[in-house]
Amino acid sequence: MGCGEWARLQKAVLMARWQFETRNEQVGYSARLDPPALELLSLGPGLYGELLENFREFGVSLADIRTAGEPNSVVSQSVSILFGKDPGALLQLRLEQIEFIASSLSTEEMNLYSSILQKATYWLLERSQTSLRAYDLSYHAHGEVVGTTARDFLQSLTGELVLEGPGEPVGHGVIFRWRDPARERSTSLTLDHSLSLADGIYIGYSVKGVRHPSDMQVFANEHRKTLYDLLDRLGLLLGD
Repeated sequence: MGCGEWARLQKAVLMARWQFETRNEQVGYSARLDPPALELLSLGPGLYGELLENFREFGVSLADIRTAGEPNSVVSQSVSILFGKDPGALLQLRLEQIEFIASSLSTEEMNLYSSILQKATYWLLERSQTSLRAYDLSYHAHGEVVGTTARDFLQSLTGELVLEGPGEPVGHGVIFRWRDPARERSTSLTLDHSLSLADGIYIGYSVKGVRHPSDMQVFANEHRKTLYDLLDRLGLLLGD
């Protein structure tokens, strides 16, 4: 493909707009606690009362607080809090890590999840000598592109590249990666054929950083906007 043809293809991609219909999606977040939040061990049964009091405003009851872990392994011990009904969201506290995962992602719910994470991190920092370090934010979605096939949409991003191999080519995806040394973080965006949805598209967005954000609401809004903008520039509209 010549330079002129490639430029025309890029222009066509930027002009095209395809609606992405989400079938299932999930957002995940985790951060390392350094040093480990060993002070949580001293709370004993009082830990559950504190969690109940702090998250009651989000509709949490005692039945939503669960414990897990191997009896002889301190590092494996965890306390989880379930928010909402199926699919809902799950916050998990470990001595060395905090994790959050959710599968219902309207704009209203995403704002709620940011508030939950902000409260959880404040509470952790108040109750222990730990600090939040390296973090990992991820978004995964499977859906369909209205008005075209998965193969045609992905091919519009990569051109007529075909690699002969052990069988009939069924298409391929694309991965974009960025580094931001000033913020000490890396970002990646993956678009590929969905392995769980016939003629579907998989979207994967990942951000890994060293310096933990101080405001989870700002952090969530920033990356939601970044993801939408990147997909829009590829001709894919993602939204509620």
